[in-house]
Amino acid sequence: MQKILKPYWIILVNILPMLFMFLIMFWNYEIIKSLLKDENLIYWRNYTLIFGGLTLVNIGYVVYLFLKQKRVHAIYGVLVLLSYIPLIYLCLEDFYHLIPFSIPDWLITDNLEFSFFGFFMPAIAYSVLVLVAYTTTNAKENKAWVNFVIAVSIPVCCYLLYMILLPQLLKGLHINSHVYTVSIITFTLLFLFFLLRAIYILVVKKAEVWRKYQLLWKIPGAILLPLAALLLNNGGPDFILSGNMGVLGNFGSIWFYILTLLNGVFICLSNLNHKVYRILLFLGRAILFPFVFYFFIVVLPLLPFALILIIVFGLGFLLLTPIFLLFLSIRELIDDYKFLKNEIPLNFLRAIVIIGLLVLPFSITFQYYQDKQNLTAALNYVYTPDYSSEYRVNEKALKNTLEVVALNKEGRSDFIETSGKPYLSAYYNWLVLDNLTISDAKLQTLEKVFFGASEIRLRQENIRNDDVVLTEIKGNSVYNEAEGYYTSTVDLELTNESTDFWGKEYTTTIELPEGAWISDYYLYVGDTKEPGILTEKRTAMWVFSNIRNENRDPGILYYLSGNKVAFRVFPFGSEEVRKTGLELIHKEPITLTIDGQNLKLGDSSRVVSEGARTLNNDVSYVSSEQKLLLPKEKHNPYIHFLVDMSVSGNREHNIAKIKKFLNAHPELKETAKISYVSNEVTTKLIDDNWVNDMRSQPKKGGYFLERAIKRELYERYLSGAPDYPLFVSVTDDFQNAIVPNDFSDWQFALPEINSFYELDTNGLLLEHSLVASPFATVDSVLVEPMPKTVRAYRFNNKKVYLPNDNVSSIVLNPDSKGFVANELLPKHWNSGLKLHGQWRYQVLHPESMNDNWVAMLKGSFSSKIMTPLTSYLVVENESQKAMLKRKYEQVLKGNYNFDLDDDSQRMSEPELIIIIPLLLLFFGYHYLQSRRKEKFNQ
Repeated sequence: MQKILKPYWIILVNILPMLFMFLIMFWNYEIIKSLLKDENLIYWRNYTLIFGGLTLVNIGYVVYLFLKQKRVHAIYGVLVLLSYIPLIYLCLEDFYHLIPFSIPDWLITDNLEFSFFGFFMPAIAYSVLVLVAYTTTNAKENKAWVNFVIAVSIPVCCYLLYMILLPQLLKGLHINSHVYTVSIITFTLLFLFFLLRAIYILVVKKAEVWRKYQLLWKIPGAILLPLAALLLNNGGPDFILSGNMGVLGNFGSIWFYILTLLNGVFICLSNLNHKVYRILLFLGRAILFPFVFYFFIVVLPLLPFALILIIVFGLGFLLLTPIFLLFLSIRELIDDYKFLKNEIPLNFLRAIVIIGLLVLPFSITFQYYQDKQNLTAALNYVYTPDYSSEYRVNEKALKNTLEVVALNKEGRSDFIETSGKPYLSAYYNWLVLDNLTISDAKLQTLEKVFFGASEIRLRQENIRNDDVVLTEIKGNSVYNEAEGYYTSTVDLELTNESTDFWGKEYTTTIELPEGAWISDYYLYVGDTKEPGILTEKRTAMWVFSNIRNENRDPGILYYLSGNKVAFRVFPFGSEEVRKTGLELIHKEPITLTIDGQNLKLGDSSRVVSEGARTLNNDVSYVSSEQKLLLPKEKHNPYIHFLVDMSVSGNREHNIAKIKKFLNAHPELKETAKISYVSNEVTTKLIDDNWVNDMRSQPKKGGYFLERAIKRELYERYLSGAPDYPLFVSVTDDFQNAIVPNDFSDWQFALPEINSFYELDTNGLLLEHSLVASPFATVDSVLVEPMPKTVRAYRFNNKKVYLPNDNVSSIVLNPDSKGFVANELLPKHWNSGLKLHGQWRYQVLHPESMNDNWVAMLKGSFSSKIMTPLTSYLVVENESQKAMLKRKYEQVLKGNYNFDLDDDSQRMSEPELIIIIPLLLLFFGYHYLQSRRKEKFNQ
């Protein structure tokens, strides 16, 4: 017990937690400081002085103890209790002076108020142990039963006091809730003090008895109570392996029960004086010690509430069990160490300690890393695939990973983790997800692709747009004679025609003409014209969503797909009129359509006479006039069946439909292709053996129609083939097909048509749009494959085909190896062409996105031109701008395929990555001390 008085404990349990508390508070202050009033800033200054002063006093005391070679004094324990308990009270009392109610929740760390308990409790618990150590210096003269009686009487008296006497005596009177909080904390500490003191006295006085009958108390204390605590947390035996919530977290996995049982068995095994046996026993106990320590740090912040749980629910022992188990594990490890240091070399013994302690953390880290690799492969396959390669994904491991990600996204209670695993969930999110997450939409798609179904149902955003209309639109264009392009401004007036005071939103979609790009945006917030901030798209949408939930003043522009841009402004009060606008750069005169109103921009009498504008032999702009001079070609169609081979696909039914169609149109069989589409795609020419071949194909995963279509378009664009596919989906339920919102980004690769088809049981082709709402049926048609006329444009010896119309086109060289859009001039049309060419390359080669997307962002920022990766966003204050910057920096550090959370990020507990250095510091100090003693003894 005297080892607890070493000064390094103050560093571990007091100074380091206080420093982490400083960091968290500073993290929040940097975001919200612009929203704080002078009175709030006074509180921040005062608490900074208090925390800083306490930290300096502790550091000074530790330095003094080390220099004087002294132990921690009992007065220190008393002073910590007398200062920290009132400080917790003051922090809770003043919390809403530090973080006013006016501060939106999404700008601050979740459960920041509860962090005071988390960071102060180690020091408070340590002070209790210090007092126990000093009051039991001669344990044999103390009576354990007296301390047990006092410990048991405290919850009994508290129950009588708080549940019976006070409600009667103080009927009608109000007592501040924090008074209850401080008193409960105080009584809890007294309870723990007398309980620990009683146990320590028993251990010392009855050491021989404890050793002789150790199984009588070890089995209940090390096996039965921990297992009961797990069951109690998880809601009972039926919860195992099936649930996802618990009192302290989600510990329903069978592995928690196995490790608990193993740990109990290793503690209960006798400490025989046999070298090999004790080495194995010591190694086993060391391996399982991090498991015990983990549950200790889970319950430590909740100790102030142990007494409440004992009084009200009888569940307080759920919190005490890990503490008892920790001390029991430490005691057994110390006994093993003392025995083995005389039996084997110290370096070998230290190696056993280090290896043992690292086994579980390393195993968890390795498993998480495997999850990250497998999840990354799955995301790459679905969202950033290399269409020329196949992928290998461990589907069983992926299913477990997706379940963990979904659980970690679920809500928490006000204080504690209920669906995830405290600390481990944070560590998982850090290592596997780069502190980001996967949106519900992506989780749903991954489950559909690899497993054929998804239990996730997406929440529909409630956009109240019916009453907000565009009441005025004005435009102005300026032509740059030297560079040959227009800069046009569009000013809009939006009016809420409703008298409803609930915030209404304006939302519409703008179809930008080819070769036109947005280069600026503004929104009036009150009487102030706020310029748009160009930032990363996902970050902008996350901030917009959170500001919108606060009913404040955001406006946003971002690409949906192709040249379609979403435009949203929020909120609108009763009959409110708001002004907003954007800036465009474009090569030729254009007509911009917004909400059904047409606006002509540019001088229609001015003709672009120059030929195609080509940059670096990678991307070209072909004007409407130039296109009319290109040679025409006729392309013949071929039927390309895309057959559902998912787990729910009806193979025989699909065979019958294709047979019926080919019998009616035998002339189409010669050039027809067939792709067997599950979560993989296998493509072949139709021959006489196609029926047997189809029956031999495995059924698995979902109907990944998107990959089948895109891969064919990819191969066709690169090859310059002089024909075009009529895609025909063959499935019993087209609603199960996995397709994006549309294929607008790929429209350049299929200039002949904008449709694909679904084969019904009558041999009719149901037409679906490739560029808008693929699930909706456009028409029911008989098959009439007709040649289509296109324009042929040459890049060196490679042909690229353009639609035969009078609209300008942007063309990517099929042989392009990728390029960096650098040396971009702000708001210059050539900069837009480079950025668009770079984006089109990413459409064809999404596998390069993770390597190139940061450079593409920088190109957008330097040119001030919005791209599909960026967004123009208007926010109303500096705090929102600070959070926007912080989230953007967070996104930059992660994988491109990860998302910011659908809701605010969960940041309520320090990550396990913080706890590990504390452990290493602790054991490192022990190692140095032991080496010092060795040298001294020599």
